[in-house]
Amino acid sequence: PFGNVESTQSSVLVNRYSQIVKNQKTNNQDFLLSNEECTLSKTYDTSQLRPVGLRFGLSKHSRLEINEEFPIKITTFISFKFRTLQSDGLMFYASDAQFEDFIAVWLEDGFVHYAFDCGSGFMHIKSKRQYGDGRYHTLTIKRDKQLGTLLISDRTNTTILENIESKSNGDASSLSVVEPYYFGNIPEADKFQLSSVQSDLIITEPFIGCMSDFNIAYRPLKTSVLEKIDLMNCSNNHESGLFFTGQTSDSFAILSNYLSLKEPFEMS
Repeated sequence: PFGNVESTQSSVLVNRYSQIVKNQKTNNQDFLLSNEECTLSKTYDTSQLRPVGLRFGLSKHSRLEINEEFPIKITTFISFKFRTLQSDGLMFYASDAQFEDFIAVWLEDGFVHYAFDCGSGFMHIKSKRQYGDGRYHTLTIKRDKQLGTLLISDRTNTTILENIESKSNGDASSLSVVEPYYFGNIPEADKFQLSSVQSDLIITEPFIGCMSDFNIAYRPLKTSVLEKIDLMNCSNNHESGLFFTGQTSDSFAILSNYLSLKEPFEMS
């Protein structure tokens, strides 16, 4: 439907994205692609682009696993940068083997949520602002026994946007989580092991966007030695928006339910 629109405006837009390419078979002479050929390649090489983080959400299994124990039982410090245009997604999760003690960070309707449970009652903080704006933000969660802190600042971590504290309603103060720790999502099998309290509270949909500068217990993580599942490098040169692989028949996006086809509307 979009390709068959015959108007001056659409013609200008199509011509704007025509591109010069090299013809290797004709002594490297330049030639102009026709409008019909002006499409993005299904695959592209990112090796020459400067990586600025990891892109999550290429599949429902997309996640980063940290199979190393960190000293976060009594006090906790976890920090990372994130950028997304989506409103929901799990950003960090860790728990004990029985999925009772846990600590989690997620997005819901664009708001950042932070919660933990040391075994006798959970603490829950919700940000006052929404962050699905496509800009980089620095997110830090802290815990000192039952006291939790959510700190959100700008990309350079120089301007604090929010600093919220709350305390759990339980007496336990030791967080008995074990590796692996997860960024971006958790395995599908683990989602069925969550208690009703956690499943009702935490968004377990995969995070779609970019994350970088991971830090646990004041120690920067080297992503080159971590287990990356269905991830690729993010770059500021990449196109923004949803990423469709084009390799499967079930790669699609669903419009919000409030859109009614019975009423006039405009789509762009």
